[in-house]
Amino acid sequence: MAICLRYASDKKDAQEITNDTFMKVFSHINKFDLQQSFKGWLRKITINSALDHLRRNKRHSHYIEIDHFFVTSNESAFSKLSAEDLLQIIALLPDIQRYTFNLYEIEGYSHQEIATQLGIPESSSRVYLTRAKQRLRELCHAYFGIDNGR
Repeated sequence: MAICLRYASDKKDAQEITNDTFMKVFSHINKFDLQQSFKGWLRKITINSALDHLRRNKRHSHYIEIDHFFVTSNESAFSKLSAEDLLQIIALLPDIQRYTFNLYEIEGYSHQEIATQLGIPESSSRVYLTRAKQRLRELCHAYFGIDNGR
């Protein structure tokens, strides 16, 4: 459920993603290759379920207009937060920024892979990641008084 919480905007959505994941696991268990890692297979299904959830709810999301505003990052501020604090702050990001941040920073996907998964241009993935990091710095400063490096 931890992966679901990273992608969901609230617990209800996380539970829905979890339910979708287990439905897919049970319906496709016969396709699982015993030579591979079950944990890796389950993780991939979970991420894909989260992305499916985003696509289903895409029409309800508000997307920020894209421009070419890039910010130099200072990641040291985040090292002062607990994992729980950071997950709570990440949950405050707009959906597209939260998904891009999670896929790139946590799951290790490339911008090209993210663009394919989310159906956006690769440059948009970069912009959303930059904006997510900028917003996370602002939120960390507002909620925890952590200097955002500016």
